[in-house]
Amino acid sequence: MAKSRTIVVSGAGIAGLSAALCLAKCGFRVLVFDKAKSFDTVGAGIQLSPNAIRALDEMGVGKQIRNSSFAPNGIDIHSASSGKIINTVPLGADVQRRYGLPYLTIHRSDLHSVLLSACNLTADIHIKTNCSVDEISTHLRGASVIINDGTSIDTISAKAVIIADGVKSKLRETILSDAPVEHSGYEAWRAMLPRELVPDYIDNDFCHLSLGSNKHIVFYPVNTGRYVNMVFVTRSKLSLNDADRNKVRKNADPKQLLKGLSRTSKEIKALTELPIDWSVYPLLKAPALKKWGKGNVIAIGDAAHGMVPFAAQGAAMAIEDAIVLADQLNTNKNTKSAIKAYEKIRRPRIKKITKLSNTNGELYHMGFPFNIVRDFIISNTKPEKLLSRQHWIYKWEPPKLG
Repeated sequence: MAKSRTIVVSGAGIAGLSAALCLAKCGFRVLVFDKAKSFDTVGAGIQLSPNAIRALDEMGVGKQIRNSSFAPNGIDIHSASSGKIINTVPLGADVQRRYGLPYLTIHRSDLHSVLLSACNLTADIHIKTNCSVDEISTHLRGASVIINDGTSIDTISAKAVIIADGVKSKLRETILSDAPVEHSGYEAWRAMLPRELVPDYIDNDFCHLSLGSNKHIVFYPVNTGRYVNMVFVTRSKLSLNDADRNKVRKNADPKQLLKGLSRTSKEIKALTELPIDWSVYPLLKAPALKKWGKGNVIAIGDAAHGMVPFAAQGAAMAIEDAIVLADQLNTNKNTKSAIKAYEKIRRPRIKKITKLSNTNGELYHMGFPFNIVRDFIISNTKPEKLLSRQHWIYKWEPPKLG
């Protein structure tokens, strides 16, 4: 295939692989590079609402996603202090009836595996690991990238380059901005709980959101219900100058987490005493960028607009980015115009989602006595209204590929 139809993607995560699949369906040849030596099974749970499922169906991987995921009946909202359910957001049959699509929970590694398998079965997608995109330059005919695999350096010409290497993207810093990744001030304690260890007081058919004072807890089934993904979000204990502030801390001692769970129900505290491994993830944000692209180079997903996960839309936004960008590159003959059009389409929605995430963060972590008022308002809101608040997100329609 001619070089003019070749696109380079830096990063083989959710955003990068989604972009590769969408671009290949539009007739592009896609070269994907990732600095990782191999893809492992680490990560956390991901919630896939109908807007994401609709895009994944258009990519041709919807069936595989459904086979690797779990469809919860709803989201039980708890008071962290009492443990009692104060309301439930209906999902399951309600979402299926309203949108014709499910609301699913999935482990990140399962989602990644589905996308990777689909890419590996696509002739026009070539993925190379242990290989980084070191430099990018743009010119009248497209862009050129310098590829480094540790033993040799090659230069590749392409129609466009997509930066999809995550919230810590170095290419974003060098190509689009001097601003480094930002710490949100929150950290997430994460663990996977095998189904056989799930306490009786956790309904494994539901997602659970437990709201406290200056903390919140999320747990929901993944791996088709074989595990429960648990996330305890608290304020970071590390100072701004701590060298480990932006690093994942594995094999963390849950006793440190327990210290921050004052005025929390005994059932919640008991979860920290189970014989499972915990890791602490800093919740990072991408810096606010005036532009996501430059010339024939464009950033997508967390590399462009990484946000706090309090709207459960981070992965969905990356998937949406991928399909919209592929459509614009396919339908607009001028690459720079396509990139500008893509950003014009996506920015308002991303801005609104980011605002919702930040607002939810403030709501979830309200201190006393405001958390009492919060719980009262939630408990007196009709469940269907709680679901309707998400309608503008879930109704989104992707472009048709090809």
